[in-house]
Amino acid sequence: MRTSKYLFLLLLKKKFSGGIITRQRTLINRKLHFEDIPEDNFYDKFRFSKTDLINLFHLFKMPSFWIFKSGNKVEGLIGFCIFLRRLSYPCTLKHMEEFCGLSFDIISRVFNAVSQHIIDFMETRIDFDLKYVSLQRIQNAAYCVKQKILPKTDSINLEGCWGFIDGTVRPIARPEIGQEGTYNGHHRVHALKYQSVVMADGMIVSLSGPYPGNRHDVYMLNESRLIENLSNINYEDNDRFFIYGDAGYTSKRHLLTGYQGIDLSTTQKHFNRVMSSIREPVEWCFKDIIQKWGFLRDKWNLKSGLQPVGNYYRVAAILTNCHNCFYPNQTSQYFGCKPGTIYEYLG
Repeated sequence: MRTSKYLFLLLLKKKFSGGIITRQRTLINRKLHFEDIPEDNFYDKFRFSKTDLINLFHLFKMPSFWIFKSGNKVEGLIGFCIFLRRLSYPCTLKHMEEFCGLSFDIISRVFNAVSQHIIDFMETRIDFDLKYVSLQRIQNAAYCVKQKILPKTDSINLEGCWGFIDGTVRPIARPEIGQEGTYNGHHRVHALKYQSVVMADGMIVSLSGPYPGNRHDVYMLNESRLIENLSNINYEDNDRFFIYGDAGYTSKRHLLTGYQGIDLSTTQKHFNRVMSSIREPVEWCFKDIIQKWGFLRDKWNLKSGLQPVGNYYRVAAILTNCHNCFYPNQTSQYFGCKPGTIYEYLG
């Protein structure tokens, strides 16, 4: 007992006499100012140019200041920059402190506040963007898909396909509660799943989720009520338009899938092979989301129950659409189908 007390007093003496070096969290005494951010590497840090970022800030109708219950407040545009910077890279809060001169708790609050604001702004259009999916856009997308199929084969006369559906698995940190529900046995990770519909212009017009990682694509299709939403499109008495999905789905009205079974004819196998190559761009959109928003690649940052993890991927998909409006993505270029303007998407 005396020995323990003696060691404690010795350590205490060394600490105050400078014998032990203690780590202290220090903040840069300089806050981030939008005008001071250089133009040369602005896009690399925030994924948008300065002008485009300002346009997004106003189109999302973000507040002049982000005000919190703790009494702290952050300038609106700076808060948006902080959010984009952290979402773009899998950086720690310590690195963010050095970047913007704010404490990690304020940075975390700003990050979640901006994320929730974007979700609320697009609330009625995330699951299915009926405003963007007009008949004119559907006709144009179907024409572009048909033109892409024709060089591959003369035996498939597929008219009316304007988009593609698929599901994606996004790993998260192992949760303390509900581990079995989020565990995906195929990928062997704890994850959340999302269902997306991508138009030929590269726009994600439907994003449903998150769903538990152990759910099948058919379950997500039924829960998302996508078929009902597709039926609500004003086709002007023309039901020939549809989206295409792989063999994991079942053909329904406005949803066509590949042929299933082991005794397929040569023509059926050829159809599946051609359509499989055509629907590949939906995977490119999943890739774009993860490549542009590196925060989502670090699953240890995504702690279900402690953070609104499900919101992060949804916001990243919305911002990827915005990015596509400014700078057409690989899918849009592949089909030769130009996306709408940012004002048409967010207006």
